[in-house]
Amino acid sequence: MISRKMAGGILLGFLAVAGIVTGSQGSVTVYAAEELQGSGTAEDPYVITGSEDLWKFAEIVKASSDRNECAKVADGVTEIDTTVRGEKKDLTWNPIGDSSGSYKGVFDGNGAEITIHADRSINNNAGLFGILGSGGEIRNVTTAGSSKGWDSVGGICGQACSDAKIVNCNNKADITAQGGQAGGLAGYASSAQIESDTSISNTGAVTGTANVGGLVGQASGGMKVIVHEGILNSGAITAKSSGY
Repeated sequence: MISRKMAGGILLGFLAVAGIVTGSQGSVTVYAAEELQGSGTAEDPYVITGSEDLWKFAEIVKASSDRNECAKVADGVTEIDTTVRGEKKDLTWNPIGDSSGSYKGVFDGNGAEITIHADRSINNNAGLFGILGSGGEIRNVTTAGSSKGWDSVGGICGQACSDAKIVNCNNKADITAQGGQAGGLAGYASSAQIESDTSISNTGAVTGTANVGGLVGQASGGMKVIVHEGILNSGAITAKSSGY
């Protein structure tokens, strides 16, 4: 015979496996890594099929101590709008990787356009990714929408540091830095590499008080740019001093 207490424990265990944990305040949905296809390694990256998956991936990375999880947008997915998640709309995106831990994995957008509304007006490091750290790599993504912050604001990432790579990426998002370091791809890049098999383009307006550019707002530490067909900028650049 199973006691009421034991039965409750069994039920709680079942709910935990299902991704739902109950407490005195009701139920809380937990986005477990198992909900995404793949294991998050470079050989078997998480598969992103839409906005919900991308939000889950961001939550998984934020909860990770290493922040080196890898993901790839699924074949055939051409657009992802992070301002919509289920029935929720007009959402503000939380950049992946921040001052508490930079992103060190590989994210492959597989040619998709990702719309964000990143608004960190009183904080730094705004973009699809906040800080891209050592070993971190963003590939095959076009960002759209808007990205706002104080310093280090870009479409792809706020900062790219320590041998990080941005490969085959473009930006359509409007970029605004209340302070400085605003760029179409990255607000600030140090010892990082930006490369493309073809060309790199920025069509979003980029605005800041200093260190503003269509590609990168401010570069240091031997940043490398390797592009086979040139860099194209048609977005308005507004600043007191220019970037690169």
